[in-house]
Amino acid sequence: IERCYLVGWNAGVTTLLEYLSSPETLAPEKVVFAEGGPAMVKLEDYPGSVTPQQARKLLLSFQEDRTKAMDSYLRGLFKTRQPEILYKELLESNQKTPTGAAVSLYFDLFTGDRRSALRHVAVPSLIVATPENRANGEYMKARITRCSLEIIEDAGAAFILEKPQAFNQILESFLGEH
Repeated sequence: IERCYLVGWNAGVTTLLEYLSSPETLAPEKVVFAEGGPAMVKLEDYPGSVTPQQARKLLLSFQEDRTKAMDSYLRGLFKTRQPEILYKELLESNQKTPTGAAVSLYFDLFTGDRRSALRHVAVPSLIVATPENRANGEYMKARITRCSLEIIEDAGAAFILEKPQAFNQILESFLGEH
């Protein structure tokens, strides 16, 4: 591969941070972190996106009625109402992951703290976030050299689906720079 760009959305941001902090990593040319961060839970010195109580409530709701909990969660990823077929497809796709694996993934996201991995990001990077996640984006930008931050207005966390043109224009602009 001559030119490799990596883009991670939401939980994919933590995966990218783990990848980039590994000593065996083959560095990509550029990296994009979309609406995610090194930790999900708000900490004393980190803005996060959920409180520990919110994280616990979500995990417990998976065990009580996963379909209902995920339907609510998925709808919350959008600021504007989407076609019902999209919610249905997202929910059906989500249900393919066994509940135990889904709970383990979210548990890791809620309890993991990958802030130290930010110092290993040595390639030009872009953070794309919503206004609600701006503080997290600014936190990351302050700790990653050669990094910029773009905000997508009037969209939820799933802006890649809700505002694909805006997201794609930001990507094209960043990836087209040399």
